[in-house]
Parts: sequence; C-alpha cells; structure tokens
Amino acid sequence: MSEVDISHHKKQLRTIFLSRRNDLAPEQKAEMDRRICEGIWKKIEALQPRVIHTFLPINSEINFYPVIKRSIAAGITIVCPRALPNRRMSHLVLRDLSATTPGVMGTIYPSGENEYLGTYDLILVPGLAYDQRGHRLGYGGGYYDAFLKNHPDAFKLGLFYAFQACDKLPIGMHDVQLDGVVTEVGERGFTSTA
Repeated sequence: MSEVDISHHKKQLRTIFLSRRNDLAPEQKAEMDRRICEGIWKKIEALQPRVIHTFLPINSEINFYPVIKRSIAAGITIVCPRALPNRRMSHLVLRDLSATTPGVMGTIYPSGENEYLGTYDLILVPGLAYDQRGHRLGYGGGYYDAFLKNHPDAFKLGLFYAFQACDKLPIGMHDVQLDGVVTEVGERGFTSTA
C-alpha cells in the first residue's frame, strides 16, 4: 500500500472512530473514564515514573484529569505539549490545572514558559484507534510520531476505549509503536516489531 493509500485509509478510519467516541452517552463515558483512570494509576504505581509527559484531554477524549491531579500531588513532574508550526512541540511543566492556555486545534497547555528539556519515564499518548500490534491512529498532524521517535526509552502508553481497538491499522513509515494501552477493560502490552 502506498503512502497516499495509507493516508486516505487513515482519514476514513479517523472519521469512523471519532464519530463512535463522540456518540458515547455521558453516563457511560463517565464510568468508562473512571475505570481507565484506575488502570492508568495502576500502571503509574508499577512503573514509578519521576517524569510523565501527557496531553490534556479535550472534547470527547478520555477524562483522566483525576490521574493528572493525583500525579501532581504525588510529586511526579508532569509535562504537557504545546503544538508549534511544522509538526513541532514545546514541552511545558504543569504545576496547576487551573493555569492553562488555549492552543491550536482546541488543545490546551500549561500557562507560562517553564519548558522541560529532559527525558521522560512515561508518555501518555492520545489517539483514535489502536491495533493488536500496538500501532495507533492519531489525529493526522504527525506531532506525536515525531516526538515519540525521539524518546525511545520512555514507556509509551496509549489511552483508549475498548471499542477503539481494531485488528490491523494501515501503518506509514513514520508511525511509532506503543508499548501498551489502557482501556476500561484493562491493560495490555505489546512486543516491539521494529
């Protein structure tokens, strides 16, 4: 499959999976989010990370703000991305969830200029779908694949609802595999195919 065909297939899948996520009933979503938060926290307890890189959820994304608050309270350094032009991100330390700023494409990021330039123990990764090999379908901007490639030693944990799983996603040459995923039904890891 050519890169053009892969791109077209991914675009179709994004529409399908985003629609499914947007259609979740609020009560059902809240319960699924609560279970996912429990799973994320279990993984944090197992990995004992000192530094976590995480997106701040928006719209119909999984609400795992309770985990972010708990991590800050536990003394874990929380770093969040700010999207920049040309598929680049800056990475800012989050000290307080009430101190955020709106970004591009509806995203939010920590206010201020407290940029973090170190390494990460755990990276929480957004997405619209994942497959049985640990590949993910992102939003199409290419920000995360470029970022993840530069942090091979960090544990890359995708956050998804169970219905976002599929057998096999179309994979481009720049796509980076996850190390594991957490859904409302549990956690699973992946063996690298690189």
